[in-house]
Order: sequence, then structure tokens, then C-alpha cells
Amino acid sequence: MAPETGTEIFQQLITDHSALIHDAGCGTGQVGQLLTSAGYNNIHGSDFSEDMLEVAKSRDCYRSLVQADYAQPVDFESESVDGVICIGVYRKSFKEYFLSEMLRILKPGGCIVFSCRPVYFEEVADAVKALHVDQRIAKSSVTCDDYMRGQQASAFYVALHKALQ
Repeated sequence: MAPETGTEIFQQLITDHSALIHDAGCGTGQVGQLLTSAGYNNIHGSDFSEDMLEVAKSRDCYRSLVQADYAQPVDFESESVDGVICIGVYRKSFKEYFLSEMLRILKPGGCIVFSCRPVYFEEVADAVKALHVDQRIAKSSVTCDDYMRGQQASAFYVALHKALQ
């Protein structure tokens, strides 16, 4: 995967290195490690796999790690994080809850950056359009870049800014 693209976009949007960041679907902690190397120091992660969480824990870049399934509602406080990053995780089963849950845990004015493969982009675009119509997000942007380095695969990197309400 190319988490560098997602973390670069994220760093442009969340410039406060002490901001509370949630790495949704952190896997082995590659994104957390990149953000820590960039100076971020308040990163919390979650993943479905306990085995991956153990590897992420060994990277020593997360303040907390919890098991979570983003195809269901998640057990996080509403409006509790400044930024959410989710690279290499989005899949069709997330359609019901993922964006809604990430917006729920995000503070007003906060940002979400996530990747999705081209096969899911149409449903993501429809969801983003609905979020604009409902005024839940104030701004969105999309970038297409490498996803799997050396394998000629690309992904869409979507950035959403939660409305101030």
C-alpha cells in the first residue's frame, strides 16, 4: 500500500501535532509510524484484527489501541477526535456505518482522510454528495494516486471536513 499519500494529505489538513488522531483500521501501525515520524504525538488506533493490533503495539506510536469493526457502530465518544485517517481499509461492508461513524466521533471542523479502491468510488462519491446535501460536511476533496507501489494499482484518497454545525 501507499500510506504516504494519505498521510501527506492528512498532514496538510491537520497541522497541530498534538491533535487527537484516530487511525481507523490501523493494521500493523504503518500509518501511525509515518505520522509519529512527522511529529504527531496523540495517535489512537483501532483495528478488527487482534494480531495486527499486537504488531501495531510493538511500533510504540499509539497512545491506545482497541479492537473495532467498522462495518458496525463503534464504541467511541461522539465529537472526541480532531482527525481520522483510514488508509487501505474501506470496503463495501462499511457502506452502512463507516462515514457516519467517523463523522460522529469527529469534532466539528475536524477532518477525515481515507482511501478507497476505484471499485468502491461511485458509492463513496454518492455518500459524500449526500453528506454535503445534509450539511454534515463543509468541504471535500479527492485525489487519485498510487495504492500498491510497483503493482500499477491506484486508489482514491478522500478528504472530508466536518461542518462546524
